Amino acid sequence: MKIILELHDEKLKRGFADFPKANVQAVKNTLNIAVSLTRRNAITDIRTDFILRNKFTERQIQFDKAEGDDISMMESRIGATEKADYMATQEEGGRRKLSQFSKGATSIPQTPVRIGLSSHREVSRDYYIKRLRKKIVRGRFRKNFGSSKARMVAMFAAGKKLNKLVKRHGDILRVSQFEKLGRNRVKIRTELLYTLYKKPILIKPNPWLEPATHKPARDLENIYKVQLRKFWKTGEFE
Repeated sequence: MKIILELHDEKLKRGFADFPKANVQAVKNTLNIAVSLTRRNAITDIRTDFILRNKFTERQIQFDKAEGDDISMMESRIGATEKADYMATQEEGGRRKLSQFSKGATSIPQTPVRIGLSSHREVSRDYYIKRLRKKIVRGRFRKNFGSSKARMVAMFAAGKKLNKLVKRHGDILRVSQFEKLGRNRVKIRTELLYTLYKKPILIKPNPWLEPATHKPARDLENIYKVQLRKFWKTGEFE
C-alpha cells in the first residue's frame, strides 16, 4: 500500500530562516515517523491475530527510512524480510509453503500439542513435528496380519504398549486407551495430535500490514506540522 504526503506550505513559509531546508527535513521526519508507527501497529496486530513461537516474526518486520534531499523522490518502506516471506501469504492470501520437515505434506497441529492445551498458544517444543516423527510406531503389520482391521488393531496395541504414536489416514494419533473386551472386541481411545495434508493448502487473506497504515496515514498532516514547527526561526537542521 502506498501513502502519499501532499503538502500545502505556502502559508507556512514565513518565520523560517531557511524554509526549503526546514521543509525537506520535516518531510523526511514525517515519513520516518509514519513508517515507525506503522511497524508498531503491525506488530501489535500480529501479536493479537497470530500464534507465534518466539520473537522471530516480529524482528523480521522492518522498515527503511527516507533519505536524500529531493522530496519528490523520498519514500520510506515497511514489510517483512525474505526470512519471513510467509507473512506476505498471510497478507495477500495464497498457497501455504511447505516446511523442510513436512515430507511433502502440511502439518496442522491440534490442541493437545499446544502449550496449556490452548488452541491460541504455540506448539510445545516436545511436540514439534520433526521430533514426533521418531516416535511413530513401526512394524511389519502388513506382513504379519492378513486383514486391514487386524493390522490396525495390532498397530494401536503396539502404540499403547510401547508408548508410541500411530500414523493413520494422514493423522498422527496418541493411543490413550487400548482394552480387550472379549474375543475379537477391543476398546480404543486416541488423541489427535496432527493432521497431515498432502494437497496444497490455500490461505485466505489475513491482512496485518495494510490495517497498520490507517492511523499513521490519517495523522500525516499533523505529524508534518509538528516536525516543521521544530525548525521555526531556529535554522537548526540534522
